[in-house]
Amino acid sequence: MTQIIKVNPKNPDQQLLRQAAELLSQGKVIGYPTETVYGLGVNAFEPEAVERLYRLKERAANKSVILLIEGEEMFRELVADVPTPALRLLESFWPGPLTIIFRANQCLPPHLQPTVALRVSSHPIASGLVRELKKPLVSSSANISGVPPARSAQQVQKSFPQGLDLIIDGGLAGESAVSTIVDVTTGKITILREGKIGLEELQLAVGERILQRASVYE
Repeated sequence: MTQIIKVNPKNPDQQLLRQAAELLSQGKVIGYPTETVYGLGVNAFEPEAVERLYRLKERAANKSVILLIEGEEMFRELVADVPTPALRLLESFWPGPLTIIFRANQCLPPHLQPTVALRVSSHPIASGLVRELKKPLVSSSANISGVPPARSAQQVQKSFPQGLDLIIDGGLAGESAVSTIVDVTTGKITILREGKIGLEELQLAVGERILQRASVYE
C-alpha cells in the first residue's frame, strides 16, 4: 500500500518535504496538494518517471505536462525568451494558479521540447517540494484521464491504489478548479484552459485582448 504522510499545509515540516524530494530525485511518483487540486509529481528531468506518470493516468501521449518551478534562476534556465505580455502575467499572477507556456530553452532534453508550461505554486507544500528538489516538478492533476481531479489524499489513494510511492496528505485542496493555462510562444497571449483565473481577469491585467483555443494540457 502507498505510504501516506500528513504534512501541515500552512507550515510544512521541511524534513518531511526533504524526504519526499529525495524520492523524486530517485525517479519516484508522489501525490501532493496544490492551491487548486491534488497533483501527481515527478522530477521533470527523469524521462522514465514522466512516462510512468503518463501510464498511471492513462494519459494520451499528445497531452503535455505542467512544471512547477521556484525562483528566477530556474525559470531562466528553462525558457528561450520572455515576451513582454508574459512579464505582466508574472507580475500579476505568480505565485498562483496560472500556467504559462513558453518556448523552451534549446539546452533542455528532448522530452521538454519545444515548449514548457510553467507555474509557480502559492501552496507551501508544493513550493517547498520544488525548493527541496532543486529541479522543476512535473505537476499533473491526480486523476485518471477524463475523471475529476482529486481534492484529498484519500481520493488520490482511491484513484491510484497502486503505482504511487508516496502521498502527502495536506488536508482538503483549496479549490475544485484547476490552474488557468495561457500560451505566450507567439508573443501574444492565448488562453488554452480557463480555470481559477478567468479570461476577464487576465485581460484586465495585461490590457489587451486574449485569444482562446483548445488545450492539450490537463
